[in-house]
Amino acid sequence: MKAGMIFECGPEGADKKVCETLAKRHILAPGDVVVPITNLNKPDLIQNCGRQAKMLLQADLCDLVLIVWDLTPPRGACLGGDRDAVFASLAAAGLPNDAPVYTVCVSAELEAWLLADEKALSAYLSTPAHPVRVPRVRYPDREPNPKKRLSKLFGSRGPYNDLVHAGPIAAKVTSLSRLAKVSSFERFQDILTGTYVPGPRP
Repeated sequence: MKAGMIFECGPEGADKKVCETLAKRHILAPGDVVVPITNLNKPDLIQNCGRQAKMLLQADLCDLVLIVWDLTPPRGACLGGDRDAVFASLAAAGLPNDAPVYTVCVSAELEAWLLADEKALSAYLSTPAHPVRVPRVRYPDREPNPKKRLSKLFGSRGPYNDLVHAGPIAAKVTSLSRLAKVSSFERFQDILTGTYVPGPRP
């Protein structure tokens, strides 16, 4: 299977790194491929995602496409408004409602997925001389500012930097049991495994 993924980040952005790492290591079968396309920000993603999804599906380049973005601004924290704008972009590109294109909106931002696995965070922050025990965050997708919460966990290591730290933290994940309790990640996983049943697109 070839899974296209459209992101609101640069070519080496955190969203791309985390999604690719988790998909390749824990969800996709050996030989499956991720075909990523990046956009610098949410407005660019919304403007371009229809055309980009159509390109990924043409000539069987990809079997399905995921459009992944954070709920946080600059566009504004409104899931309904974001989804409507994405669907309008898909319609403007001429994609039919039954095209295998799926949306994954992360609340509030991708770092909620990282907060979900305290074992991965502990493994990343620990050294042989100084083990770190990160407390469990019960509802990471309800955190208003996951990046800020991560920066507090980093303590004397300095502030969390998504471009530097997100990918390596995701690489420390050994099980999806905790992540699967976050609704946006569960949706991401179900789409890639073929168990997600979509409703009608507006």
